[in-house]
Amino acid sequence: MAVVRFRHEARLSASDPAPAADARIPRGACVLTDIASYTIVANRFLSRNSSCPTLLDAIGTDYALADGRNALTGAGRDPAVQRTWLSAFEHAQFVWLNCAPVTSAACAGDTSRRIPWTPAISAYFRSHFRQDAGMQGFLFVRDHR
Repeated sequence: MAVVRFRHEARLSASDPAPAADARIPRGACVLTDIASYTIVANRFLSRNSSCPTLLDAIGTDYALADGRNALTGAGRDPAVQRTWLSAFEHAQFVWLNCAPVTSAACAGDTSRRIPWTPAISAYFRSHFRQDAGMQGFLFVRDHR
């Protein structure tokens, strides 16, 4: 078992999102994320924009606003959760997600565990953001068309 475990762990690698963030996300920009570690490692956690949402923990936000529920256990039906996430998207310049907002085999619904993708939130997101390829995770940029 130890040999199998060693072989598995030997193939693991870590990537540094900072160089890609430096090229795509200006320092001080308003970045909304479902995984705060991305923005922390890339030095994009703090924003100079005073209207930038301060969602430090995506799941914790859902738990706090929906009596301990997350997006998979009903938090998305809570009006306070819906308002909070929609407002966060309305103010964000960039959205950096661990997985695509649409459930895919690669993500197995991970993003849905953190963000309640209600029809209104999904529609707003699709109409206001476009994906920027080349980053760890999924980076979306506000579309100013």
